[in-house]
Formats: sequence, structure tokens, C-alpha cells
Amino acid sequence: MVKYYGRCKLKQFIKSKPIRFGIKLWILCSVNGYVFNFDIYCGKNEEVDKLSKCALGNLLVHLKKIGLQATGTVKENRASVTNVLEKKAPRGTYAVQNDKNRGINFITVQDSKPVSILSTAASITPQ
Repeated sequence: MVKYYGRCKLKQFIKSKPIRFGIKLWILCSVNGYVFNFDIYCGKNEEVDKLSKCALGNLLVHLKKIGLQATGTVKENRASVTNVLEKKAPRGTYAVQNDKNRGINFITVQDSKPVSILSTAASITPQ
């Protein structure tokens, strides 16, 4: 999200983010931070491509099959599995589930609130 408070049709509002107003960008980067490709989010479009109907977990499986590793946060209601942490769990507490058939790790970490992560690249070690 690029911070922007002016008037623009591309401006987005996301309530739970530190930068709430701005222009949303999707960026493909290397591990060194070099940008290969980027796209400015312009709202829903009618283009239908191969991956547009994939849920995040299916997208990660597809990317793994073609040799790409991926990691991303996911909302609890978007994942088919859940990790339960205690209500008053201290920051840094985590729970992990691993799907060995697909090679996906589902990790939930307690920050100020629980954060769920799906990854084909990372595990819990090293922390």
C-alpha cells in the first residue's frame, strides 16, 4: 500500500492496516528486493485467467508445482484448517499444522492478535 490521501479513483481504504488510505500495489520481487513486475490494483476486473478462481492454498500448491516458493498471510475464514491459540497467549506463541502431501505449512502466531500464515517456503525453524 502506497500512502496517498489525495483524490483518486484508485485510492483504497483498509481499516485494519497501519497505512489505511492509499494505492494498492501487487509486486513480484526477488529475495534481494529487486522488482520484476508490479500491478496497480484498479478494482475488480472481468478478466478470467487460470489462477483467478484459486483459493490461496490452491494457488500455493500450483506455484510449488511450477517450482516457485510462496508465503502469505491468510484470514482465518479463508483457510480450511485452523490453529487455536489461547485468548491470553503471550506474544510469540505459535501453532503449526503441516500438510506433507501438498508441502504447505499453516502457521498461526500470536502478535497483538493472531496472524495466520500459509507457506511452501518457510517453517517455524529458525524462529
